[in-house]
Amino acid sequence: MIMQYDIGEEKNMREISKNQFIAVFIIIGVIVAIFLIFNFTRESCGNSICEQGENCFDCPKDCKCNEDKYCSSTEKKCIKPICGDKTCERLENCSNCPVDCGACKITSFCGDNKCDADELCSTCPRDCGICQSTYICGNKVCEKEENCYDCPKDCKCGVEEYCSSTEKKCLKPTCGNGDCEPYENPGNCCLDCACYTPEEICNKATKKCELQKMILTDARAIELAIEYFENQSLEVISAEVMGVSSYNHKLVKEVGVEITGEEWNRYIGITEDEEITEFVLP
Repeated sequence: MIMQYDIGEEKNMREISKNQFIAVFIIIGVIVAIFLIFNFTRESCGNSICEQGENCFDCPKDCKCNEDKYCSSTEKKCIKPICGDKTCERLENCSNCPVDCGACKITSFCGDNKCDADELCSTCPRDCGICQSTYICGNKVCEKEENCYDCPKDCKCGVEEYCSSTEKKCLKPTCGNGDCEPYENPGNCCLDCACYTPEEICNKATKKCELQKMILTDARAIELAIEYFENQSLEVISAEVMGVSSYNHKLVKEVGVEITGEEWNRYIGITEDEEITEFVLP
């Protein structure tokens, strides 16, 4: 079999190989150029010269802002803040631009030999000096500079009022504010003042501490009292429930009992568990 060879086809193959070589060479050249440019720019940042293509954000070592300017991260250039544009920018604060940043909080210190705006001669005489006053404490007149705390002789509080040591004025206790104030107690404001014993509960309607109700009935209590004394061979004339009280951290019903031949009544306490304790009278 005879093979035929096409001279034109060989020529085309050579042209394709040549073009492919040129394309590869160009690509390699571009990569090398990018690498050289990258290394050139990278090495130039830090030479203390703000060159073209450098800025204060990408190369702060070379491109430094003046003291009255800051570098914007968005615009990548040095900007001077404008006081009055309603934006508290960098380099602005409450001292140099209160219009944008608001007024500075006063941080006074009593004893720094400086009478600050929130200090007075009455609150800090070390900084503001001794107050020059004409009032006399003890003349039975509550003058303008006096109050119930510093001069109780002249400034007396009214009925059911007390003098606040913090506010230095007369206040009426408010039942229900969570603070057991003067003139308040478990008997008139259990909302603020805790009950004396665990057997008591706070009646929110009357605001008074009351003993919890007992399940033990009066009839059963009288029956137990009579049985108690009869077991001692004593004759009971009468028995009466006197009320409910607390004894040894337990609720008891008090029963008064009249015994034949005895001048004084006897008293016993009966718990829910029907335990009986006889009270010894002095």
